Amino acid sequence: MSAFFERIAEIPQAYDAARGAHVLDGLKEALRAKPELAPAARLLTEAPKVRQLLGSAFSSSPYLASLALRSPTLVAECLVEDPDAHLLDACNSLAAGVATAGSAREVMMQLRRFKRRIALLAGLADLGSVWPTEDVLHAMSVAADAALEQSTAFLFRKAREAGQIKPTAGDGTAAPGYFVIAMGKLGAMELNYSSDIDCIGFYDADRAGLSSYI
Repeated sequence: MSAFFERIAEIPQAYDAARGAHVLDGLKEALRAKPELAPAARLLTEAPKVRQLLGSAFSSSPYLASLALRSPTLVAECLVEDPDAHLLDACNSLAAGVATAGSAREVMMQLRRFKRRIALLAGLADLGSVWPTEDVLHAMSVAADAALEQSTAFLFRKAREAGQIKPTAGDGTAAPGYFVIAMGKLGAMELNYSSDIDCIGFYDADRAGLSSYI
């Protein structure tokens, strides 16, 4: 395992160097304001590849730039952690957050934070050739699969609480008689930046455990 910043292999050409530098300065100040993010702040000063990659990325991608300024902690985690371990941790954190969420609103907040984390990780890993293209596509597919799995688990949990599914039908994270098939690029684990998620849900009425009034 090696940290993201140690695996930067390529620096893309800057589109608007002045804009990239402006965002980088703002990120640097945000990181310095939090002592726990000091290692990442030092990277922006002491590691030329990190500074160049971020500056170039932010110069050409307003979306990544806005994410970095909004969530500097996510940038710090991305830089100092192993990218593969970071992906796994992001999926595990989503699962833990959804498992304790009490409402759909809370789940949506968890999913939005997860999306921001994955967007920064995949985008920067792609631009810096930290991951080859096939690994970037696989990572986005893993993330989409995790989001779908946790969203489905939450819906089943709430259905049980509402009495729509009998308590004996599954353990709260899955339910017998139900399954979801991923279609297209998600089914092939080849999602790209412009992909949506196509899936089909099926159930076996004899095994689904539906309450009598459903």
